[in-house]
Amino acid sequence: MELADGTTWHPWHGPLDQPYRFKYVKGRDYRLHGAASSLIYTNVIPAKALDWLSGFPELWAQLVFAFAGQYEHADILGEIVSQADQASVAQELGGNPGRAMSAPRQSIQRQLAEGLRMLISEKFKLNQP
Repeated sequence: MELADGTTWHPWHGPLDQPYRFKYVKGRDYRLHGAASSLIYTNVIPAKALDWLSGFPELWAQLVFAFAGQYEHADILGEIVSQADQASVAQELGGNPGRAMSAPRQSIQRQLAEGLRMLISEKFKLNQP
């Protein structure tokens, strides 16, 4: 994240104190976003707001899954974030955001991972007599 004064902000710098913008960086491992989210959300969202949100269990669950990058468990919120991410990446790479939105919603990797999770949890119950 780049702050209005041109400096780079990192989650460990604490709360944002000026306007900011996101910038796509070629070569960055964007898979880390979900894993690193726990470093950021308490600096961006005040504790009182998190307390209030946690009072709505369905919304809270979706929000926590989205923060963790587990969009497949975040229901409608995960779908919104995934679609926004697809459109943003397509636009930054010079593609067509509309075309990105009509692309398949789940990658083959995600479909395989979900299929394996289902097999392990329902068909091949591990560590059970």
